Amino acid sequence: LNGAFCDTKARRIVLPKCNQINRIDACFAESKHLEEIIAPVKIDLGKEDSFISTFENCPKLKFVDFRISNMESQVLVQQLTNPINKNNLPEDCVIVLP
Repeated sequence: LNGAFCDTKARRIVLPKCNQINRIDACFAESKHLEEIIAPVKIDLGKEDSFISTFENCPKLKFVDFRISNMESQVLVQQLTNPINKNNLPEDCVIVLP
């Protein structure tokens, strides 16, 4: 999913249930209109950069649903908030965790 929805004009993206994804680099980056993401996917969080630039410059993003079984909430939060990964999520964005 690397860069798959980069710079999309969509407001809402719903991904299909997915068994394993290694990284979602820049998947939604630069999506200025994107407000909601439903992503029932399993992501390999063993890599420090699984979420590099995934949500970079998505100023309208309000809701991300990552309700999946294998994801450790604490590790996900660390990756999303690590400045190296460049995820500048809006402060009012809600992320639903497992």
